[in-house]
Amino acid sequence: MLSRFSFLRAVPLALPILFTLACGDDDSSPSTPTFLVQGADMGAQVQNVIVSNGGNPVSGATVTVNGEAATPGAAGEYSVTLAAPVAAGGALNLEVGASGETITATGNVPEAPAVTAPVDAAEILTTDAIDVTWTSATDPDRFVVLAVGATTQTFAAAGAARAFSIPAGTLAAGEWEIRVYAYNDGDFTGPTEAESAMNIRGEAAAYPSVTIVAAVLVMGTDMSSQFEHVHISQGGASVDGATVTVNGEAAVQSGAGTNYDVTLAAPVAVGGLLDLDISFGSVVIQGTGAVPESPVITAPAEGANIAVASAIDVTWTSTTDPDRFQIFVQTGAGVQVFDAAGTARAFTIPANTLPVGGPYPMDVFAYNDGTFTGPVDPTSRMNIRGEDRVNITIIP
Repeated sequence: MLSRFSFLRAVPLALPILFTLACGDDDSSPSTPTFLVQGADMGAQVQNVIVSNGGNPVSGATVTVNGEAATPGAAGEYSVTLAAPVAAGGALNLEVGASGETITATGNVPEAPAVTAPVDAAEILTTDAIDVTWTSATDPDRFVVLAVGATTQTFAAAGAARAFSIPAGTLAAGEWEIRVYAYNDGDFTGPTEAESAMNIRGEAAAYPSVTIVAAVLVMGTDMSSQFEHVHISQGGASVDGATVTVNGEAAVQSGAGTNYDVTLAAPVAVGGLLDLDISFGSVVIQGTGAVPESPVITAPAEGANIAVASAIDVTWTSTTDPDRFQIFVQTGAGVQVFDAAGTARAFTIPANTLPVGGPYPMDVFAYNDGTFTGPVDPTSRMNIRGEDRVNITIIP
């Protein structure tokens, strides 16, 4: 465990109090030095102050907080633990004497904010923002939100704020403690730099911890009324050894990095549900989707010869609307894929899109994407399909 002072030194963004001394430009008379004084941090009882002069630490200063003398340490640091803590709203009076100059500052101990979200032990996907909320009956000069884990991420919020959203992808997978500090800067008299601040901090005794987990990408490749193929990855790496079932029947891998495959004992009727269940480690995911009606291609006709310079009008029938349609044409150069809405019944492939040759299988697929519960990537799809095929030849 880090002490409060050592933690603050490890997180410089949270420690804004320094005293800097600079000289004036008038060589005709002695200049008054100015100091940068920063609390790092000051609290209800433990006080840490840094005094610097032109970027150099000031040794030998006299520093008191509420009349109690601070002990000098390394690099211009002065520390004192008050005999009794100061209640929220109570005053801290800082006095610094150095180089014949006296600086005073006064500020109030802010109320400790109470974090209301996220809840303790929450699991949050790397693809989701982290909504942090808190309560406070008073407005300090500012709030600081920290996520403390393998590293520390620091975010600023206004004193009137009661919420801050940590953007999705900011925190890496792992355990993070979410803290909210209230800060009052204090008012100074004497020769100080404008950046001087007391940085009086209000903090709660405990904060929630969350687990950031990489989203799981689930892709049916493809799923159908009877033949089921699913690939699972997390953080870009294939998930091997998961327990996977479709309608209660076990899907297995043929090897590391491959799909999970199962042929159902009996086909599922159009409109019937496929229930995909996945578990590994602490991850539990369920996907549910209906088997779509297979479209019936009405054009082009089976075996059609189509001039390469002609557009290809593809039409089909379907009495229901799936989530989407796709047209696949397998040519010697690879697969050409065209997307159409679930309400579409026609698509035109532009002239000169397909190479001369054939016969090429042309498929029209109806796809239902399914819905998921659990820590899934939002682009996950079951890809449950119904299909029809004709063969075409592209001629010069």
